[in-house]
Amino acid sequence: MCTKLSEVSNCKPVFTLSLLRIVAAGLIFLFHFLGLSNLPTYKLDYVALTLFLFISGWFSLGIFKIPSHTWLFKRLKRIMIPYWGVIVPVLIANRIVDYKETSIFSDLLVFLGLGLFVDNPVYVISWFITLIVYYYILLFIIVNAKYVTLRLSIIILGYFAAILIFNSHWAYYFGFFIGLASHIIINKFSFKFTNISSRFYESANSFVFSIQNYSYSFFLTQGAALIFTFKVLNLGGVSSLLASLTLTGILTYIHHNLLKKIS
Repeated sequence: MCTKLSEVSNCKPVFTLSLLRIVAAGLIFLFHFLGLSNLPTYKLDYVALTLFLFISGWFSLGIFKIPSHTWLFKRLKRIMIPYWGVIVPVLIANRIVDYKETSIFSDLLVFLGLGLFVDNPVYVISWFITLIVYYYILLFIIVNAKYVTLRLSIIILGYFAAILIFNSHWAYYFGFFIGLASHIIINKFSFKFTNISSRFYESANSFVFSIQNYSYSFFLTQGAALIFTFKVLNLGGVSSLLASLTLTGILTYIHHNLLKKIS
């Protein structure tokens, strides 16, 4: 996904958003690492996922045309295909090593991205897939509603559904729609993040943008790498951090580049 202010032909990275995506991915890794190490997690997951949803909201509508079913399909495709590239091997591996006792039905729900409705899913981060898919479908319904009052009603009902049914933190909902609103406002008034045009800045911007391209793959694979490091290799301390980071990096690179070939 291109980090840009609008969907134009000359796509230009935005340093701030690229950096936020990298930070969010790193915080998710750190949260899970601290949890497996039986250390305080400082609610880093709330911060990281709110950032992810803010960025998702920012890029959700592109040039703000009324989204069609094709728009929704492409959004879901961008979420689900990378997810399937990770969850299928995880589900198969779980059947072999019996890491968690699951049913065929629960595995099917996790595969379909409905892990939020499964108690103790085989892969914990699968619940976030349910949430982000929900936000995209909700946004599709809101924007295609004909009347302003109907849109507002759907936004309110959507919030309570996220809180009560999906057990979502309130910050996630507001993060997504604040990201969307921020993009609309900045695009409308032609605000710029920076006027820096130095060669150093352009190089740094390009470098950070290339790194953030791997963030979704990093997000999806880090859980498997951490579980393998802690539960299979039985490592701890600094060695577990180095091993899990290295393994996550390898899996991220493989996952990202395989997806580039098939997408």
